[in-house]
Amino acid sequence: MKSTDIFLSDHQELTNVGLVNLIRKEKDLSLVGNESDWTSFISTLEQTQPNLIICDYFENESFPTDFLERIKKVSPNSYIIIVTADSSEKQIHGLISRGARGFLTKSCSGEEILSSIRAVTDGNRFFCPTVLDIIVRKPDVEENQESSIANLSQRESEVLKLIAEGYSTQQISEELHVSIHTINSHRKNIYKKLKLKKPRDLILFAMNQGLVSDMN
Repeated sequence: MKSTDIFLSDHQELTNVGLVNLIRKEKDLSLVGNESDWTSFISTLEQTQPNLIICDYFENESFPTDFLERIKKVSPNSYIIIVTADSSEKQIHGLISRGARGFLTKSCSGEEILSSIRAVTDGNRFFCPTVLDIIVRKPDVEENQESSIANLSQRESEVLKLIAEGYSTQQISEELHVSIHTINSHRKNIYKKLKLKKPRDLILFAMNQGLVSDMN
């Protein structure tokens, strides 16, 4: 059985201990790092290159505001789950658009945490119910007949689904066997037809249309 390497950063001792014990009980999970200090975090992360990073960013003021970009620079293939006590819709949407694949809260059960780990490492997204309620509260999608999935071609719908699932432009082009230029053209058409402006709006639209599964 292939093990999923996990790097943990949670400065609250109680939460940290709980996560460590939960991870170590699972035969298919391996804890390869546990750092709350930013400098040590980046240094160890660069050496370990884990499959998954679980990080309590909102409560860790030592982390820089562009921490996701820095993490992706030193460990580009790592998925990221944020553990948050923050209820700011704007901040959560910002982190989604910058690469966070999952969100948990401090009140999540062990079962939810394990579900998030396995969903995200399988390439899906995972939002616990509390965070999901926040991010769908006020979608920036114009609620009229023109903002409809029916306006998209079949190929545009496929591209939309893959974007919402976190695929890069390169990955989408490989998945659909078309050029990157073609995918970029589809992306522009999707934004125009659905009257959307931001990447997070594509995700919310796909969720509201039931195009993306394994979200909770």
